[in-house]
Amino acid sequence: MCVFSIDHYAPAMKPFFSLVIALLVVSVSWAHGPRKAFDFKENKGQWPEQVLFKAEMGSATLFLESRAFTYSLVHPEDLAMVHEMSTWTPEQRAEYVFRGHAFKVHFDEAIVPNVVGQERQSAYYNYFLGADQSQWASQVGAFGAVRYSNLYSGIGLRVYNSNDQLKYDFLVSAGADASQIMQRYEGLESIALVDGELRMTTSVGEVIERAPYAYQMNGTEMVEVACAFVLEGDRVRFVFPNGYDTSKTLVIDPIVIASTLSGSTGASNYGHSAAYDLEGNIYTGAISFGAGYPTTTGAFQTTFGAGGGNGFGIDIAVSKLNPTGTDLIWASYLGGSDSEYPHSLITNTLGELYVYGSSSSTNFPTTTGAFDTTQNGSTDIVITHFSADGSSLVGSTFVGGSGADGQNTVGVNYGDTYRGEIFLDLDERPIVASFSASANYPTTAGAFQTTHGGQLDAVLLCMNPTLSSMNYSTYLGGSNNDTGFGVRVSTDGGVYMVGMTEDGGFPVTAGAYQTDFLGGGGGWNGGPRDGYVARFNANASQLEACTFFGTTEEDQVFFIDLDNNEDVWIYGQSQGDIPVTANVYTEADGSLFISKLNPNLSDLLVSSRVVPAGGFGGYGGVPIAFLVDRCNNVYISTHGATTNLTLTDDAVYQTGGFYLAAYGENLETQEFATYYTSGHVDGGTSRFDKSGIIYQGVCSGGDFATNPDAWAPVQNTGWDIGVFKMDFQVAGVNAALTASAEALNGCAPHTVDFNNFSVGNIFTWNFGDGSAESNEFEPSHTYTLPGLYTVQLISLDSLSCNLADTAYIDIAVSIPQDFTPLFDLSLDCENLTVNTENLTEAPWLVYTWDMGDGTVLEGENVQHTYAEEGTYVVSVLAEDLGCDANEVAEQEIQVVGSVIASTDLPSYEGCGELTINFNNTSNGLSYTWDFGDGSPVSTEVNPVHTFQGPGVFDVVLTA
Repeated sequence: MCVFSIDHYAPAMKPFFSLVIALLVVSVSWAHGPRKAFDFKENKGQWPEQVLFKAEMGSATLFLESRAFTYSLVHPEDLAMVHEMSTWTPEQRAEYVFRGHAFKVHFDEAIVPNVVGQERQSAYYNYFLGADQSQWASQVGAFGAVRYSNLYSGIGLRVYNSNDQLKYDFLVSAGADASQIMQRYEGLESIALVDGELRMTTSVGEVIERAPYAYQMNGTEMVEVACAFVLEGDRVRFVFPNGYDTSKTLVIDPIVIASTLSGSTGASNYGHSAAYDLEGNIYTGAISFGAGYPTTTGAFQTTFGAGGGNGFGIDIAVSKLNPTGTDLIWASYLGGSDSEYPHSLITNTLGELYVYGSSSSTNFPTTTGAFDTTQNGSTDIVITHFSADGSSLVGSTFVGGSGADGQNTVGVNYGDTYRGEIFLDLDERPIVASFSASANYPTTAGAFQTTHGGQLDAVLLCMNPTLSSMNYSTYLGGSNNDTGFGVRVSTDGGVYMVGMTEDGGFPVTAGAYQTDFLGGGGGWNGGPRDGYVARFNANASQLEACTFFGTTEEDQVFFIDLDNNEDVWIYGQSQGDIPVTANVYTEADGSLFISKLNPNLSDLLVSSRVVPAGGFGGYGGVPIAFLVDRCNNVYISTHGATTNLTLTDDAVYQTGGFYLAAYGENLETQEFATYYTSGHVDGGTSRFDKSGIIYQGVCSGGDFATNPDAWAPVQNTGWDIGVFKMDFQVAGVNAALTASAEALNGCAPHTVDFNNFSVGNIFTWNFGDGSAESNEFEPSHTYTLPGLYTVQLISLDSLSCNLADTAYIDIAVSIPQDFTPLFDLSLDCENLTVNTENLTEAPWLVYTWDMGDGTVLEGENVQHTYAEEGTYVVSVLAEDLGCDANEVAEQEIQVVGSVIASTDLPSYEGCGELTINFNNTSNGLSYTWDFGDGSPVSTEVNPVHTFQGPGVFDVVLTA
């Protein structure tokens, strides 16, 4: 066995994601193999075609090719700087030069081998990188080893992870000639043989391969075979001074470890956000710093986000783990050639993940028919909708104008750049609160504010689930800086948004709780600042209520939630004296506040300051997650927590970087408070579910507590994404149900297997079709007639604070039958807007409209505004999803602007008969001529008419 190793400690090999599950979670034993620090991911088109597998090992990246290995190394100091870049301007990032080195190991005179992955891992990976969909890859396998069969005649090669070190073995079959093996090194500054070891010098460090070791097996006994390197220029081969038994297999077993300078492993995953689904699965959002495939060997320098060969950039990395955090289900890369950041994650009832973030890549992956497939400014908002298994994109789009959008340029705390939130409305359409510095950000007709107010405006938008159309989009802001941080939807469809404003001209409404701008402070980026709370109607055409919320010092509102009474709870930071109402738990000199307003934002109902000032920026911590549960208990999560905060007796940890707390109804008591682990958040939101369980994303720099059976219990890199899940155990009954996507639509007779994710001990099901109720935990029910059925689940617990909770789901059932889609179109000429009138007599159908200009809309009836005049073919696809039927109907429409009726003929005078050839210069679609002499009207475009006898005739043209 030839052992190639380094004389320093090996750089720790980085796992794709670190995972932490809090000790309060009830653990379930899941069988899985030990998590390896790195694996070999197969190429399914996401990398250059010569790459077969890729392994990422901290500051070193290895590309396995048919007859070569390619290494890309980056200076560990530069790699560590990526973490600091979150606070840099784009100009500062562009100026920083990364130092790297690439070299290749060629297997000279090798034959083309058969290369396969071995030891397949349970998780798979998806790559949505760049705008070219042909280079996207789904369900990419990860392997613990890669086997080259017949690299040379009778000689194979196995590359694998051995105790988190890269190893490869040459397997020389009986009768084969080991002298065939010839390795040629390309791109090194120098290579030398010193005391039997290979010393390879690169521009970022030295790689040492120790003297080789070889062995043969004699039965069960390993017999060493003397083996040595021979260096001939840039070529290396093996010699066996004492020969070896050619009748037995010979194993030459190197260990190759790339080290750069100090041996630091560098950093490549920084934690931003986390979310959950109904089943309790865990989702994490991170940024992944990675090296591209080297196009040249030797030393190289590149700027951040350079893309292409040798380039370095940031991609979004999302993962889905099982509820106990013991297994990775899937993970996906998402991004272009520059940099992307995840701000907020959420799942729908089908377990499909939405990611809201920001991108500076011109080739961020978008889907066919998306609302916007091209980048608009220096940064854009990006929204991506993953399928439930993560292997495809339901939709993905840019949203933005020619300026910078989606990033907060006036942040106070570390990570505030990547704020904003994505939520789902009552129809599970994505709603986003964010930011825009663009004067031409895409707002919708009739929106509350369609013009840019000032420097940075808050924006609120809602899209359809496939992200192909904008339901509404509005600015909210005055002449200075304004931000959109959090968003929620009321049961009547109203939309609340919270954030910060620096503007006394911000559009607060009469009768609001606070109509005067008090803003003071200003922090790092100017000011003064107040928080605000705003309520829009269901299509954001009206601002129904809006109030300042602040003091004469600096204030910001980061999160919002609604309780059972639709009262509005907010969570934020203040350097001033936020009001403290009677009979609440409070902390002296509190810098984080929780407050409750009535639904129309006219009265303050409850308010308290709960975390004392101190620490970074003068605050006791940075708000990062918020919840009001079914029993009106209130939960907070804070990163960057200061020391000496109040803890309860059942605290999990006495110190840490995170502070978590729960308060009783109306903040009367503190029910639970604990620190948790070290680390911070690089920007973004995490979430509590309605049962009071937190899913908290973490950027871990080490000392991050994990469960022993966690997917990745040991941190193997400088910085990594971690996540912890903790049940505060103070929530009440919660009803939650779902069914598979296939079960939501069916063809009679249609059987549905329901899934129950409720908290409670008594369950009552009403299937909506007049049949008997069921008290089973997870019943099955068969629908025999067509119709749209609303299924009701009531979860009860007589000992719970809220006693009962109710959830609903709709099931559409149809029968095989013919139908004919019909529709009419009407044109608003002034606005170039077309409205559809669906005349199809089949209410169970689903409709998709192609408006003829590349726009795809969904719904029974739609409205669309065209950018320019022209003739368009509008078509509708009517689908009977339950019975797999569909029909298409289409119409042609000529879209013109405001109609002008005119001719270029002067007045005429004549005697007797007078014949006139009329010249029509109108831009209408149809015409009616009334010649004013009692003759029949004409509908010709350019009629010829003869006037009889004397008279004065007024000719009227209607277009």
